[in-house]
Amino acid sequence: MSCSNAAYNLICAFTILCGCGIMCPRSLLSQTAPMLPSTLQSTSATFIRIFLRDKGPESLRPGGFQVGSPLYEQTRALHTERALQRRAKVLPENALLSIQDAPVFEPYLDTLRKRGAVIALRLRWRNAVVVTGANLSFEELRRLPFVERVQSARERLKPTSVQENTQIQTTNCPTPNYGNAARQLALSGIPPLHAVGLTGQGVVIGVMDTGFRWKEQTSLKGASILGEYDVIRQDTTSTANRSDDRRDQDSHGTQVLSVIAAYDPPNLIGAAFGAQFYLAKTEDTRYERNLEQDNYAAGLEWLESRGVDIMTASLGYAQFDSTDESMPYSEMNGKTSLVARSVNDAARRGVLCFIPAGNDSTKGRTLSTPADADSALVVGAILADSLGAAKFSSSGPTADGRVKPDLMAQGQRVISASPIGQEYQAASGTSLSTPILAGGAALLLSAFPTMKPWEIRDALIKTASQATKPDNVMGYGIANVEDALTRATAQYGVVASPELLSYPLLEAQRVGVALKNPSASLDVTLFVKFAQSQDFTRFPIGDGTRFATIPFVQFQRNPANLSVAAEAFAEVRVNGAPHLRIPRMGTLPLVPRQTSLPCGLSLNRLPVELPEKVQEGLFPNPVSRATRVVNLLVSAQEPSTEAECKIFNSFGQFLLSEKLSVNTGVNAIPLDLSSLASGVYFARFRYNGRVSMYKFMIVP
Repeated sequence: MSCSNAAYNLICAFTILCGCGIMCPRSLLSQTAPMLPSTLQSTSATFIRIFLRDKGPESLRPGGFQVGSPLYEQTRALHTERALQRRAKVLPENALLSIQDAPVFEPYLDTLRKRGAVIALRLRWRNAVVVTGANLSFEELRRLPFVERVQSARERLKPTSVQENTQIQTTNCPTPNYGNAARQLALSGIPPLHAVGLTGQGVVIGVMDTGFRWKEQTSLKGASILGEYDVIRQDTTSTANRSDDRRDQDSHGTQVLSVIAAYDPPNLIGAAFGAQFYLAKTEDTRYERNLEQDNYAAGLEWLESRGVDIMTASLGYAQFDSTDESMPYSEMNGKTSLVARSVNDAARRGVLCFIPAGNDSTKGRTLSTPADADSALVVGAILADSLGAAKFSSSGPTADGRVKPDLMAQGQRVISASPIGQEYQAASGTSLSTPILAGGAALLLSAFPTMKPWEIRDALIKTASQATKPDNVMGYGIANVEDALTRATAQYGVVASPELLSYPLLEAQRVGVALKNPSASLDVTLFVKFAQSQDFTRFPIGDGTRFATIPFVQFQRNPANLSVAAEAFAEVRVNGAPHLRIPRMGTLPLVPRQTSLPCGLSLNRLPVELPEKVQEGLFPNPVSRATRVVNLLVSAQEPSTEAECKIFNSFGQFLLSEKLSVNTGVNAIPLDLSSLASGVYFARFRYNGRVSMYKFMIVP
């Protein structure tokens, strides 16, 4: 191109950017060099391209990237209104921003910097960074848990499948790996609810404690924190860099919050990591005064005004410093102390309050207030290696003779996060058993949002381990959230994951929902509105973890919108709750060729393992003689009742045949191969004039 003399200097100053094919004076180039990252100015430096697995813990959580979430709003701030208006020309209104647009997770980059890497470029859409630095080891970088792959920037970008390109946009998180925290959740029956996709979605939990250093904790950085309030100083709950607080001021609150909200497998997974939270700091660890009851009452009023469904406060009061008047046990009647009365007031307003029994031993009346409150759901502690009460767990009855505690959960050696010392540690106390059950209650409320606080309480108590023989050491016994859900299901009907499973398989998109209900007699239908249609198309969903299959051709390369309706057959409807709709209002986006996994859903529930490079044929392949039953995976453009599969050995000898029926879309047809020995075989599949041959192997 040619450039006018008048514009010569300006054009040269931006030669690299505008591509003007002229030579510029060295002086001008040196003036423009600072416009580029200094690391990119070197021609001899070694540059490494690092692809990351995700956009940080928040991106892996259900609801982690949706309007209003911190990550979504951070991403929104990176785009101008004009950019969004332009996108609106080609994208659905509810999909102007995706997780692909989100910034690269900065703490991952901090880890790279500690290893000597200098960040040269951030590539949001590829979720990658380009780094340089002396003595960087490719192998060391590859071993980092958040790194997907590493390559020299001198290499071209290797081609990947569509699924690999898009998976980062929609995958929430895989089946949880609870690590050392497995027992504390399993003892309360919580993992089975995670396994059907219930993680606390739609529930707001209020936590009151000493403060919360959640922004600095790996397991809590992705927590959905809606607001914080320091009642003592009437500002943020964070105590970082505050000289007038003790160094460990927020240690206890951080531990408590992590037991519910953490998500950092395999180090720690909280009981309701998909819930949202308000945090109130009411406790000053420098002293123990009556004034802290006032702080507690004010904090509870603030939480209630913010709309929390559940409150948990691992705090209790009985004995105070010598300067203050202590509380005699005769007043532990649920009607006297300021905190007990405040808990009852909150309960009357619909807040389910979880309170620790205390840590003053099982011998005689050792409760602290507000564990004496009538409406409080009081939690004691059991041992980590048995089903007995921990010796420190406080016992009742209350001063007026009521059974307390109400329920028990693990309170010894509970894995939690702490800002002091090691990031994860085992801690003990009813302070840790209480948030476990508060999180369990959030899962129940997520499954049945219309449940009232006393109905949740009733379901937990009536399914506890000694529900018919309560005492003042164990109360009604060890809570089991799974059993409580089963009881609630008998009254409220169908339980379903609030999120849908979707993934591409062969030439179709499979869409599924995990259901848990008293009867298998359900009519489940997927309703899909394609971009080119004004009406919804119905797709029946099968049994088990229920799936519908939508051929790609129906999307015409456009996203669609969907909803699911599950309705019990008339003869098995339960207590006026015959149906369920997902979502409860509106529709969900469905993008073809993308994968979305509800967080917590166990992949072994799928009728066909989530595929990466699955092809038509027998699946899995090789076939284990231990199972002998495999799936014939085929994609059909039209249905047929005359399909046939014949099996031959490696010499071409016919061995057996089976008549089959196929439906439009992807078919996973079970085949019984129990009569075959180990060896190599061929399956010939024929339908509607089409013939396909598949090789497979049976191994010992």
